[in-house]
Amino acid sequence: MKTRSPRIGISLSFMYPDQQRPLFRGKTLQYFEERLILSVARSGAIPIPLVDLKTAVGAELVLDGIDGVLFSGGADISPQHYGEEPLEPRWQGDAVRDAYELRLVKAARQLHLPMLGICRGAQLLNVALGRTMYQDINTQVADTLLHRCPDRYDQQEHPVVLKSDSWLSSLYPEPEILVNTVHHQAVKNLAPGLMATAHAPDGVLESFERVTEMEWIVGIQWHPEWLDGQPDTLHRADGDRIFTAFTQICVERILTLAR
Repeated sequence: MKTRSPRIGISLSFMYPDQQRPLFRGKTLQYFEERLILSVARSGAIPIPLVDLKTAVGAELVLDGIDGVLFSGGADISPQHYGEEPLEPRWQGDAVRDAYELRLVKAARQLHLPMLGICRGAQLLNVALGRTMYQDINTQVADTLLHRCPDRYDQQEHPVVLKSDSWLSSLYPEPEILVNTVHHQAVKNLAPGLMATAHAPDGVLESFERVTEMEWIVGIQWHPEWLDGQPDTLHRADGDRIFTAFTQICVERILTLAR
């Protein structure tokens, strides 16, 4: 059966009012990053911005006609959403964006939409399902790797070890892959029903999943959209495999609903 191209909704980042900004001065912007859009498009899906309409009903409206949801990277999760206070002011996160994406998670689960979280998006899914974060890995976890380097940014890298018999390991035959790393926070306690599927050499969780007939949730801590075949990324794991496989999950959902 030939089917239409799946529509993958992508959560947006926010840029808040700034009187010093020359464009859109004093206005809030909702946006997403280009290489993520192009990665979704290369997979055969149509990337759709999931705008924040500020209400639960609005979250349901923007998911109308969507076949899967991709929670994107960006600012820290606010500790208030997992019952903590910021250890430092700089780790207070983005509570407004959190609330918007938490509404999307709730609405997407009601619709049984597949959900893929990338970096912050993975962390958001874990918090939405009731568990906690390390506010800063190097402060709270002993003997860790450097998971974020401001100077090297997405050139910083480390290997991750994949759990066999997981969705992620089905995409990569190697037991260990090399990825980028641009995060300073990470999952602390994994939410019930989620299975850890990848770890960094220091034990930091790098991926998890819940893949059942009723629910499809995968979180990935690195940025596969920046492992897109550009010359400086060819020595690392191919990120397009993740988007292609996620799009296929969304296609299967379309076919199931059409039967």
